[in-house]
Amino acid sequence: MTLSTIITNGADALPLYVMVSSLLEGIIFQDNRGIIFFIALCINFIINLILKSILWRKDKNSDRPLGGSKDKCGDKYGNPSGHSQFAWFFAVFWILYILNSKVFSNPIANVLSCISLILIAIIVCWSRIYIGCHKYSQVLLGSIIGVIIGFCVFYSTKNMLIPKNMQL
Repeated sequence: MTLSTIITNGADALPLYVMVSSLLEGIIFQDNRGIIFFIALCINFIINLILKSILWRKDKNSDRPLGGSKDKCGDKYGNPSGHSQFAWFFAVFWILYILNSKVFSNPIANVLSCISLILIAIIVCWSRIYIGCHKYSQVLLGSIIGVIIGFCVFYSTKNMLIPKNMQL
């Protein structure tokens, strides 16, 4: 098993892992951040489905690449990339959380956390193209939408996520 195979398989399952863990965190620890993030992930997912259905009707050139197998990639329609949208939503949301709260007192920890989140998003995007599930344009569109939704959701829920005494 090669390193690229391990990375792409892990990147494929990332959305499910994150959704389940955020819901469990909210339930087990009774933490509103986990529940809010889970709801935000569901909203992001619904927006992706709506965009796919709208773009599918308008742009028949947005099918998956010919090399993408149905087993790995799902149905034939892949624009925008849901994995890319999810990864960038995830990264932007938590980067904004880190930068707007006192979650780490060490600035180096803040920088390393933000860089790690960006690298995860890049790896997910790369994996979607590498395994042939998406074209560059589909990954780019999913990434842009994920960033926009990440900003919108974070700033609309900021006061519920970060208590006033933790805000910078």
